[in-house]
Formats: sequence, C-alpha cells, structure tokens
Amino acid sequence: MEISSPQNPKIKAAVKLRSSARERRETGLFVLEGAREIARALACRYEVHEVFVCTELLSSEASQVLKTMDHQPMDVTNHVYEKIAVREEKDGIVVVMQAKKHALADLTLSSKPFILAIEGVENPGNVGALLRTADGAGVDAVCLVETPGDVYNPHTIRASIGTVFSVPIAVCEREEFSRFCKEHTLTLFGAALDPHALSPYKADFTVPCAIILGNEANGLHPDTHAACDTLIQLPMRGIADSLNVSVTGGILAYEVYRQRQ
Repeated sequence: MEISSPQNPKIKAAVKLRSSARERRETGLFVLEGAREIARALACRYEVHEVFVCTELLSSEASQVLKTMDHQPMDVTNHVYEKIAVREEKDGIVVVMQAKKHALADLTLSSKPFILAIEGVENPGNVGALLRTADGAGVDAVCLVETPGDVYNPHTIRASIGTVFSVPIAVCEREEFSRFCKEHTLTLFGAALDPHALSPYKADFTVPCAIILGNEANGLHPDTHAACDTLIQLPMRGIADSLNVSVTGGILAYEVYRQRQ
C-alpha cells in the first residue's frame, strides 16, 4: 500500500529524525538518502530499520542497492518523498538506519597511530569534509571533541560522501581526549595562532601522534591549548590569518601522510 499523506506516523517520525539531532540521539536512529551513501553504510554493516521508496524517482543505482536489502520497502508518493528527502538530486530511496556508538575506548589503533581531532566545530559540512579527508589520508580515527551536533546530521553525511560510515569516529569530552592521548603516548599537536607555533613542515609527524583543530571563531579551548605538546601553524602569506578548518585539516593530514611514506 502506498503512503500518500505526510501526516502518516512513519513519515512524521522520519521527518523528525532528519531535522532533529535530539531525536536522533534519543532514538538511536538516523535518516539516510543517496544510493552511494546507503551502499557504503550497508557495506560497513549498518542495520536497516525502515526503507521508503518512490518508484517514479527510483534510479538504477538505487534499484540495485534496494535488491541488497532484506527489508520490505514502503512505497511513498512523490509528494511524501519530498517531505523526507533533503537533496535536490533525488534517486527515490530513503532509509532509516540504526546509529552506532562512538566511544573513545572502542578505538583500535595501529602500531604508529595518527588521530585527527576537532574541537567545538559546529558546521556539519566541515565535519563531513574532514571525515572525507581522513578517509583519503588513511587517518586511524577522527575524534569529535566537545563538538555540537551529531555524527549523523544529513549535511555531515553528504559532505563526507559516506566516509562517515567507514572512518573510525569517537565522540568525547576534552579531558577524556587529553587523557587518551597520554595513555597511548601520542604526541599532541595543536593547530593554533601562536607566535611560538611551529610550521607543520618542520614538525615530526612520524611519531605516534594526534592533531587537534579548534573552531574558526575561537580556536582551541585554553585547556586544550595547554595540553598540547607542540603548537603548529600553517604559513599565511596574505591578509587572512588562517584557513577554513576543513582545509587546514586536509593540509595537515596529508603532510602526516607525506612524512610517513
């Protein structure tokens, strides 16, 4: 039976999940659209809760993804689909999935780990872009320290192009992250505007380490600043004193990658 009303309880629940971080936290569910992202979530063993399909919009890629799922899809009209989907490009499938836990204690590190951390970064697009960078640069994990919002914000998922599902992520508090670095003997580099900061091109990233970046408005919290073993700052040749946090994170992550080759 096709769902034709936006007032249907399942549709209203999906809309609430899409728009509310609080609802996602309380239910442990999130809404996912985009055949590529859904396929990547499934490959990373995310559990499907519900599937909504608009047959007239269903793309060939989405149709193939649908065949890999055991759940019986619920057919919805184009009008209803527009209520639960946020992207301009529609491929006719929206899935509600079970979120995973992201505890710092659950991270598995390599013998010479590199962690990329961000503190207090609010923009979900920046978080997603950093996750995409972390995936490309082979970062062991991304730590979201005192970061508002949540991992499963639709804009974070989209900016990450689905790498949010494959990159190990930990959500933690400031003191917890600092303690974790000490317990695992990680040299903590802090990206900061500081007259004594070292150029990242002169820093030694071949050691087990973590790099933490603050938000663009306030930078690192004073306690985090004090906890860093070394402060680093990208050289700036123009009138701006810093770059966008996701751009900075990308440059630093690939400098670590370069040094370790």
